[in-house]
Amino acid sequence: MKIAHISDLHISQTNKFKNIHFLKKILDYIIKENYDHLVITGDLVDNSKRSDFKLLRNIFKDYNMLKSNKMSLIIGNHDIFGGIETAEDIVNFPKKCLLINYKKKVEEFTYYFRECFENCYFPLKSEFFPFAKILNNIVFIGVNSIQKYSRIRNLFASNGKISKKQNKLLDEIFKKPDFQNKKKIILIHHHFSKYYNCIHNKNSIWMNVERLTLKLRGKKKILKKFNENNIDLILHGHLHEMNEYFVNDIKVLNAGGTMDNNNDLFLNINEIEIKNDDIMNTIIKIPKYKFEKKINQHFRKNKQMAV
Repeated sequence: MKIAHISDLHISQTNKFKNIHFLKKILDYIIKENYDHLVITGDLVDNSKRSDFKLLRNIFKDYNMLKSNKMSLIIGNHDIFGGIETAEDIVNFPKKCLLINYKKKVEEFTYYFRECFENCYFPLKSEFFPFAKILNNIVFIGVNSIQKYSRIRNLFASNGKISKKQNKLLDEIFKKPDFQNKKKIILIHHHFSKYYNCIHNKNSIWMNVERLTLKLRGKKKILKKFNENNIDLILHGHLHEMNEYFVNDIKVLNAGGTMDNNNDLFLNINEIEIKNDDIMNTIIKIPKYKFEKKINQHFRKNKQMAV
């Protein structure tokens, strides 16, 4: 099975218009190379706007990707709380987050991409996460790692935590007979690495502040649970890097640098091939430069129209 793993698309029709074109470039490549499945591990949109979710849904629909056997999606912190567009927004961001209905935002996310959640196993029908999906001899297990907002514990809405309820529901997934003797892949937004460099928008005041709070709370207990249940692979995003590392002997792949990374000339895809007991991965680089001039012209035109 050949899987394409991308993350942190940050689609926005106002402040990141280029990413719309970059996503289409990536999807063109995925279709051309006949990948069996696409995984996106959160932050699909930048500011949790319904208009951006609708646009993204239409793009996936145009590419015939809105199918459970073709694509799996995980929610990210920007999909719930959004982010910062201007320096002035930093002051208003906590107040904005306090007004957000967390549960409703999760429901909206799953609704816009509802076809991708069909034929999934939900331990609790009223909860969309965690979920499990069988494709061939692989079980994809989706987890919501976005911590609810708190001025004390999650001031910048970028920290992660897997709730007690989700932990119990994960146990229901792990003990299900249908999922035994299969490769198990965890899909989650937050990272498990201890040291990192947040390379996205180094000149951004917001990103320099936010990068200090990109934590997954209770990750030692989570990893222990994953080890006890023979997880083969963890896929995540959140940190805008492309890298591979191991935690507790579990292989982890980060695709957070799909769009924004330390080399602005390329878009990146984690290509994962699973054959028998082997898991092989390669970072595929897709050049941006062939259409960079055209995008800049389009971007400037739309920006003028917006003004």
